[in-house]
Amino acid sequence: MRQFSSKGFISLAMVAYTILCTIYFVQHYCWDNIFGVVIALPTLLATTLCFMRRRHGGWCIPLALAFSTMGDYAGAMDNFLAQLSLFAVAHIFFIND
Repeated sequence: MRQFSSKGFISLAMVAYTILCTIYFVQHYCWDNIFGVVIALPTLLATTLCFMRRRHGGWCIPLALAFSTMGDYAGAMDNFLAQLSLFAVAHIFFIND
């Protein structure tokens, strides 16, 4: 697998995140929210990138983003209690970092 420089990796990540956010907003406001999973895609990308580039850092931020992704998905599926619980766990991981 080809190794990217830090600058190239960050540029690629920003482009991918921008594309996913654009898809989210287009489907959310124009297509009557027919794809519930799309809501979690931007945070899923951020979670994946954070897991890939964590190096010597801890697990708190990647885990917080993972729980946030699951919370986004639970909200898209209209499960408010699961969404609230998952976001609470995500905030605990953010605070512990």
